Formats: sequence, C-alpha cells, structure tokens
Amino acid sequence: MNSNEKVCRAYFEEIEVVVTKEGERQRVLKWRCKCGNIRMKGNGWSNLFDHIKAMHPKYREELHIDSPATDGNKNIETFLTHVSLKARNIHSWMQWVVNKNKPLTFVEEPDTRTFSNLEPICRKTLSSYMEQVINGAYFYACQNST
Repeated sequence: MNSNEKVCRAYFEEIEVVVTKEGERQRVLKWRCKCGNIRMKGNGWSNLFDHIKAMHPKYREELHIDSPATDGNKNIETFLTHVSLKARNIHSWMQWVVNKNKPLTFVEEPDTRTFSNLEPICRKTLSSYMEQVINGAYFYACQNST
C-alpha cells in the first residue's frame, strides 16, 4: 500500500450509492470523506488525495506523518506523486523484477498477474524500458565523469 493510499484510507470510506440512470437503478462505488464530501475514485488515489490536500491541509500533523523534507528518508514514493500512472506502473514492474532477481518472463506468468495490482505488461515492453533506463544512465554517467 503506497503512502497516498494510506492517507486516503484514513480519511475516506468506500460507500455504495444507488443512482438512477436512464430509468435504471445502478449501484456505484464512491468514497466519503470524514468531512462528508463524496467523490469518485479513478484508477489511482490522486482524486481523493487532491481533496485531502485542498480541504485538510493539516493532514500530515493529524496523521503524524513527517514531511518529505524533514524525515531524512528519500523514498522513491515521495518523488512518484507527480509521475504518470504509466511511468509508476513501469517503474514498479522494474523494481519488482530487479529487486527479487526474477526473469523478465515473470511479468507474464498467470499467478503474477492474478496476485499483482499492477497493470499488465509484457516482457518485451519491460525489456525495452529497462534498456532505455540503462542507456540513459550510461549517457548521464559519460556526461558527468570528467
């Protein structure tokens, strides 16, 4: 569970709302904040987290969270809050495969896809992005090694 999700779950609860659309009653999942605001959640937590930042500016103090600038821990999640969902997904797959020393085929295994909350990716795509990271790191190292 990432830090934004933890904050959102501390403020919001999932609720089921019945709406009438084109004469049919439908059940829709929404999220209700402690302050009473009801919002939709998309694929990530940004919509709910934006509400918290705007309407509950002291959420860090209320939840006893150190600010990223003072906690001394430069965790990648601190920096990923302003990165696209696609980039976060690719980074997460890379991190999982590299940190756990898994083969690239791991991302295509049925059990991996069943038990992962990441968007599916194929091994060729992951390999391509990993190669781009390596080339970028190599280029950066060559430019800064004087």
